[in-house]
Amino acid sequence: MTDLIPEPIRDRTFLRDVVLLALILLIVNLAMKHFRVFDRLDHMFYDLTLPLISHTISDKVVVIAIDELSLDKLGRWPWSRKYHAQLLDRLSDSKTRAVGLDLLLSEPQTDDPAADPALAKAIENNGRTVLVFAPEPPIRGLPVGEILPLTDFTLAAAALGHVDLELDIDGLIRCIYLFAGLGTPRWPAFSLAMLQVGATGQAPLDLAPRPVSATEKWTRQHEMLIPFARSGTHPTTYSYVDVLENRVPASTFDDKYVLVGVTATGLSDAVSTPASPSHQLMPGIELNANILSGLLAGIIRTDMATTWASALTFLQVLVILPLIVLLPGRFGIATTTAGLAVALVLPFVMISLTQQWYPPVQAMLSIVLIWPLWLLRQNKVEKRINDELKSQVEFYALHEPYSGLPNQLMLERKLDHSILHANANSISAIMIIHLEWPVANSAISDGLFEAKLIKVLATTCQKLARKDIFVAHLNSGHLALLSEGHASVDDVKAWADHLPPKLNRDADDFYGRTGTCTTIGISTWSDGSSTPNQLLRNARAALLQARLLAESPAISQVRPIAKNQVCVYSVNITQQLLRRTQLKQALYMALRNNELELHYQPQLDTIQGKIVGVEALLRWRNKEHGVINPESFIPVAEETGLIEMIGQWVIENACKQQKAWEQEGLGRIRMAVNVSPLQFVDKEFCRKITSILNHLDMEPAYLELEITESTLMTNLGSAKEALERIKAIGVELAIDDFGTGFSSLNNLRHFPFDRLKIDRTFTREIGQSRKGTEITISILDMAKQLNLLVTAEGIETLDQATFLRQHSCDEFQGFLFSRPLSAEEISAKLRSNLAQPDWLENLHLVDEVPVSENISHSDEK
Repeated sequence: MTDLIPEPIRDRTFLRDVVLLALILLIVNLAMKHFRVFDRLDHMFYDLTLPLISHTISDKVVVIAIDELSLDKLGRWPWSRKYHAQLLDRLSDSKTRAVGLDLLLSEPQTDDPAADPALAKAIENNGRTVLVFAPEPPIRGLPVGEILPLTDFTLAAAALGHVDLELDIDGLIRCIYLFAGLGTPRWPAFSLAMLQVGATGQAPLDLAPRPVSATEKWTRQHEMLIPFARSGTHPTTYSYVDVLENRVPASTFDDKYVLVGVTATGLSDAVSTPASPSHQLMPGIELNANILSGLLAGIIRTDMATTWASALTFLQVLVILPLIVLLPGRFGIATTTAGLAVALVLPFVMISLTQQWYPPVQAMLSIVLIWPLWLLRQNKVEKRINDELKSQVEFYALHEPYSGLPNQLMLERKLDHSILHANANSISAIMIIHLEWPVANSAISDGLFEAKLIKVLATTCQKLARKDIFVAHLNSGHLALLSEGHASVDDVKAWADHLPPKLNRDADDFYGRTGTCTTIGISTWSDGSSTPNQLLRNARAALLQARLLAESPAISQVRPIAKNQVCVYSVNITQQLLRRTQLKQALYMALRNNELELHYQPQLDTIQGKIVGVEALLRWRNKEHGVINPESFIPVAEETGLIEMIGQWVIENACKQQKAWEQEGLGRIRMAVNVSPLQFVDKEFCRKITSILNHLDMEPAYLELEITESTLMTNLGSAKEALERIKAIGVELAIDDFGTGFSSLNNLRHFPFDRLKIDRTFTREIGQSRKGTEITISILDMAKQLNLLVTAEGIETLDQATFLRQHSCDEFQGFLFSRPLSAEEISAKLRSNLAQPDWLENLHLVDEVPVSENISHSDEK
C-alpha cells in the first residue's frame, strides 16, 4: 500500500466500516461521559495546567490572620467578640472597599453579654462588612438548613455570602458556586459579596442568579473554577493582633478588600486544593482571597457544558478518523500524534478565548483508539495482501525485480546442479557479458532502462544459442549465460565470438545510438571439482582481462571506442591480474618513496647541431622490480587516477630542471613534457601550469607540452578550447606521434600547434620502404603548409638524418645523437654545446632520389 490512497478504499465495505467505527467511538464517548470514567484524569490534567493559567494575586486583597501570634497575645480561641468589634472600629478609620469576616457568628456569646451588641454596632458603623453563612448538613433525615449569622449581625451587615465548597472525586476543591441558597440560589458567594459591596463607584461584574422554582433543597448556580494564584504567592497578610494594637497604619487598608479569618493550625477551615504544596492545606481565608483576586481580574472560568464538550470531542474524532483511514499506514503514528497535540492544545485555546475549561482526556483516548481499531479492520485486507506478497517475494528471491530474469542466487543453484551432473565428455561454460557505451551515451544509468535492455539482450542470446541456455541478470548489471554440452573449449570460444556483433547491434537499436562495445569473460568445466563461487570468480577475472584488452592506453574519458573482446579463463589470467594489482600498490608507494625520476633526451637543431631542447621522460626505479618502463605503469596510473599526480610531478620537476640549467649559465633550452589524456581533460590543468611557471619565474615559451593525436580526435571541440587556453599563457604546443592516429590536414589546421613530431615508426621506414618514405615527405610538406616546426623522433642512422635534413626537418631526436640521460649528463652536454658535433660533419648531402632508389622491391611490398 504505497499509494497516497490505499487500495482498500476501493473495497465496497470500506465506507461501511468507517461509519461503523465512527458510531462505536461515539457510543464509547457518550458512555464514558455519562459514567464520568475519566474525571480523575481530567482533574489531574487540569492540575498540571494550573501553573500556565494562574494569575498574580491582586494587591487590593489583604488578609488579617488569626494566627499563632494573635492566639499567644489574646488567649485561647474563641475570643470575646469585643476584639472583633475593636478590629472593625480600627478598619472603619481606613477607607476600605469592603471587610469580610470569615467567621460563623450563628450563636450568641453567653460568657460576655455585651460582646454581641458591641460587634453589631461596629458592623453597622463600618457599613462595608460582609458576613458568611454555610449550609447545614442534614441530620437524621431532616432537610438541609442554613447556618446564618445572628439576626443583629445580619441586619447590621452590608451583605451575606455563602462559603459552600464542592469537593471533587479526589477530595480536592477546584470550584465554587457563585450563587447558592436554600430553595433558591439567592445568596452570592462570600468573595462575590465582598466584590459587590466594594464596587461602589464602578460597575460590578454582571452576575446574577437565574430565576428558578423554589424547592426545599440547597440550590446552586454559576459553578466557577477557582482562579488560583501562582504557586508560592500569597495575599498580603497582617497578624490580627498587630492590626488590633495599631502596629499597622490605618492607611494600609485604604482602597483594599480586607478578609479576616483564621490561619492558625488546628483552628482554620483549611482545605486541600491543587494549588497547595504536597500534603499541605490552604486556609479557607486564603482560598477566598484567591477567589476574590480572580473576580477582581475578571477571571470567571467554568467547566465547558457536557453537551459542547462531547460535541467538540466527537468533532476531533471526525477529523482524525478520515486522515488515518485514507492516508497510508506509515502515517498512522504521525496522524495520531498530531491529533493528540491538538487535543492537548485545545484546552488552553478554549480557556483563553472563552474562559471555559475543556477536559481533553476523553478526546485523547478516542484519538488513540482510532488507529488500533482501524488496524484490526485491516487485518483481513493485510492477510490477503501478505499472501500475494509472499508469492512475489518467493519469485523475486530468485529473479531480478526489473528485468524478471533469474538472478545470481538462482544462477548459483543452476551451477550447483550442472556441476553435480557434469559430463566428462562435454564442456560446460559460464559467460559473463559486459556492455559499454561511448562517453556520449553514459547517461544510461537508470535501473529500469538497464533492465529492459538486459531483457532484450537475453532474448538475443537465446535466439543465437544452438541449444537451450540459462540466462541470468547479475547484481552487477551484467548478463550471465550458462551453456552446456560443448565439444571443446574452442567450441565455446567460437560460439561466444559470434555474440558481440549481434549484441552491439541490438543494444544500438534499442538505445538509438551507435558505438556499443561488448566484452565477455568465460569460465569452463567438465567435471564436478569446481564450485559455483569459484566458476563465477573465474568468469569475472576473465571479463576483467577482456575489458583491459579492449581498452586503449588512455582512460575511458578520452579513449576511442573500445573493441569487442572475448576471454576464456586460465591460470595465467589470475597471475596477470595479480601482477597488475601489485603494480598498482607499488605505484602508490613509488610516489611516497620518491622512486620516480626524470631522464632527458636532447633535441638538436638540424643546421648547427646544437641542443635546442630536451624531452622529459619518466622512469621508475623500483627496489624489487628494478627499472619499470612507462608503457607498463602509465596505463595502471591512468586507471587508478594517479596519473594526475604523476603528471603534475613531472611538469613541476621538469620546469625546475630547466630553470636550474638556466641559472647555471647553460642557456635557455626548451623543455618538452608529454601530457596524459587525463591531464588534458582536467579543467584545472591550465591553472596548474600557470601556477608552476609563476612559482619558478619561468618563461612560458620554454615549456612545450606534447599531446598525442588520439587525445585530440576524441572530441575536437573541447580539445581546441583546451589548447587555446594553454596557448594563451604562452606555452608551446606540439602534436606527438603524428601519423599514428587519424589526423588530417583539415583537422590539424584548427589547432594552435607550434610543432609537429614525426613518430619513430615513420622515421625507421626512411630508406627501407617507399610508402613509409613518401608518408614522411607528405608529413613534412603538410607541416610547411601549416607553418609548423618539425621534430623527427627515433633517428638512429646518418642516412635518416641526412634525408630529413634535405627535406627541411627542423630538429632531430634519437639514439643517433643521444639516449635519454640524467640531468647531470645533460648539463655536461650543454657545457659543450658550443662546439660543432662530430655527426654533423658526417652528414652527406644527397638527393631524395638516390635514397628512395635504394629501397628494394621486396621491402616495398
